[in-house]
Amino acid sequence: MRRTSYSLEDNRAKYLDWKHFDLEWLFSNQVFNSINICPSEIPQDFCSPQWICITEPTICPEYGYQTQTCKDYGCENQEIKSQISCNPGICSGCLVPKWFESNAIGDNRCIPYGFRFESQIGWNLELQDGKQSVTLRINDTQDEGVSFSISPKGVVKFNVKDWGNQNYTFVKGDTVKVNVEGWQNEITNLSFFVDEVFYDSENYENSYIRLTLTYTALGRVADTINAYCDIDGTVKPQKEGVKDVLIKCQNNYECSSNQCSNGICIGLGAQIDTQTGLFKSIGCRILNIVSLGSVNYRKCILGDNATNPSP
Repeated sequence: MRRTSYSLEDNRAKYLDWKHFDLEWLFSNQVFNSINICPSEIPQDFCSPQWICITEPTICPEYGYQTQTCKDYGCENQEIKSQISCNPGICSGCLVPKWFESNAIGDNRCIPYGFRFESQIGWNLELQDGKQSVTLRINDTQDEGVSFSISPKGVVKFNVKDWGNQNYTFVKGDTVKVNVEGWQNEITNLSFFVDEVFYDSENYENSYIRLTLTYTALGRVADTINAYCDIDGTVKPQKEGVKDVLIKCQNNYECSSNQCSNGICIGLGAQIDTQTGLFKSIGCRILNIVSLGSVNYRKCILGDNATNPSP
């Protein structure tokens, strides 16, 4: 039988000295003589950094990131901390990609068994509203299909080739609606507010305008499902409880309502009905007591459906 042993890695900081770079005396003389012939331009008082780095945790944790901290003991440079993406070394659960459609090694994270999470399964195209601020200078827009001029009075004549090559005239404070008729379906609405118009009388090329664009465009939106990590190490979608349909389960996390009762997923509607009935029962019982019996408990529960008991 083959036996495999494991040991924890020593994570103490290590200093890299020169003992591994020693040269035999014959070669070292040649090196030093060559250095004397071609002296270094580095000043003698130049500080040589001595960096010592440590990576923690030693074993990549479930969330898939380690922190590397480096400190310079030679020149007292500022401490450097960086985050390293890693593949979990120990995972009691499901390994899932950190990013949707990622196939790179080391881009996983660990989801514990029985843990519910939102899992992306694709993309949807939906209309989204957006806003963006841009600054355009006379000398920066020559090759971008944008042309405009600014008069000494701050009147701007504006043209964008990709906007149907239409001309717009405006001043500071105007709101301009762009005609998107005939455009592709990606953009359905576009306008901009003129925040600033600057005319440089000494150097016209430095004149600029600042605009805030407001738009509605077709963009990608993540398509997600409610999922969980099963005990077999695979990610599965949560089960949707449907009225009059029995969905079998063993654990709460298997159900979208997060409630498994007697081996059946309880739907949200059933939960609401149950809670509503409970609150109504408590309320009717209180009314029956404080009214000294004048409010009939049974009639209060049944409401309009109450019938008088037969004699």
